[in-house]
Amino acid sequence: MFETVWNSSESVLSDGTKTRDDTLIIDPGARYAINFESGLQMVPGSAFPIGLGSSEDEYGVFVYLSFEHPLF
Repeated sequence: MFETVWNSSESVLSDGTKTRDDTLIIDPGARYAINFESGLQMVPGSAFPIGLGSSEDEYGVFVYLSFEHPLF
């Protein structure tokens, strides 16, 4: 799994000039589905967000766990 997020925001300063801030984060990771005979599906995963460009000092860890089960 590989995700990318780009965020761009613009602000107006007190003197009327505009400034723009851009951030780019890539998020490599993995997840895996475990299917049980009851129909339950459990999906654990993790990813490691890494900032690039002006957000190059931003790092993190993302842990994911989902449970899905049919209603009938």
